[in-house]
Amino acid sequence: MKEIKDKIYDILDEDVTLRALTGWTLVDTRIYLEWPPEPIPLTVLLPAYLTLDFMDPAPMDMTTYVQPVQYPDEVVEINVWTNGDLLRDAIAERINVLFWQKKDTEIWTDNIRIMHVIQESQEDIQDIHEGTGQIIYWRKYIRLRMEEVYKL
Repeated sequence: MKEIKDKIYDILDEDVTLRALTGWTLVDTRIYLEWPPEPIPLTVLLPAYLTLDFMDPAPMDMTTYVQPVQYPDEVVEINVWTNGDLLRDAIAERINVLFWQKKDTEIWTDNIRIMHVIQESQEDIQDIHEGTGQIIYWRKYIRLRMEEVYKL
């Protein structure tokens, strides 16, 4: 759902801490829906970027379904790409704070209210250069589920 995609993007884009960690600029926000159109450089000034991928909603749990005011759950996969493992972990920790470490986290848009955000998985990944065997990127994969999505 576009409204949820826009809200998740805005939460990440407007966070001052994430901006500082990724090297955010007016020209390059360092956050990309799906995959960027071209290879993204990781430098000292631009040390990280995020990619967001929204999955098809899961089937609704009919035992808790509130017809007709409830939408299916939404799932977002966030990949954090960095030039160092400590930065990767710092960005992932900030994303966790923004979305699910707070006990009463709710996300509101003009037309939708998301009651719960659950972290389904998180994994550290190192992308290795085939020729040299050295790490090219440090990456963290985070999968979040937006549950109990209601129309306002």
